[in-house]
Amino acid sequence: MSVDSNALGKLRIDIKNRLQNKFKHKELENLLMKMVSKKNIKTLAELLCDEKYFSMDELLTTLEKMDKNKLMELIDEHKDEKEMAIPIIRELNESGYKVAQEVPLPKVGRAKPRKMDVAGYRKKGIARRVSVFGFELKANASRKAIDTAFSQARDYLEYCEQVVVAFSPLMHLKYADVIEDKAKKEEDIGVWIVGKTGILYRIKEAYSQEVSDKKQRSIVEYIEKG
Repeated sequence: MSVDSNALGKLRIDIKNRLQNKFKHKELENLLMKMVSKKNIKTLAELLCDEKYFSMDELLTTLEKMDKNKLMELIDEHKDEKEMAIPIIRELNESGYKVAQEVPLPKVGRAKPRKMDVAGYRKKGIARRVSVFGFELKANASRKAIDTAFSQARDYLEYCEQVVVAFSPLMHLKYADVIEDKAKKEEDIGVWIVGKTGILYRIKEAYSQEVSDKKQRSIVEYIEKG
């Protein structure tokens, strides 16, 4: 059957109203499925992302129930903090830093030295003074992990010119308000959202301060040993 839309309009039949009142939900669902099956991938993606029909929350929540791995792929989520470190290391290397992971802070007393997830150093200025950039990574999607991340990052400020807390895309989607509120309060700490493929969003860059080379010596030595 081929329909002339102009001819249909002259009949003054309210198709939408009749679909609502004369069809059952399942019948409309089946009709919709038959129609969308003929559409190409681009059209289907556009339909799913059209917030006239589906909210982004509805889309992501439904996908999570269907296939959580696909959801993680869609939002650029990584498997773990080790994978999360890759784009940060790449960024630091491109900026001239020499980088290492699990870098111990200088030991204080008998306590076991704390470790930065990622740290890099480079020399700057005419005097070639050392500049250390430390990172605390958090991919654990829990509210408590946010406070823990900032607490750990504050410890790094004693030894680093710059410090950043990096959160995963999933953490930002779940706790955006909390993370951005903490970013405002923690004036000295930068906050980045880091995905599998790169740095997705810099909520705030790290404040740059002066730290003596003497305080940073053990960090630099560890990174040099690589």
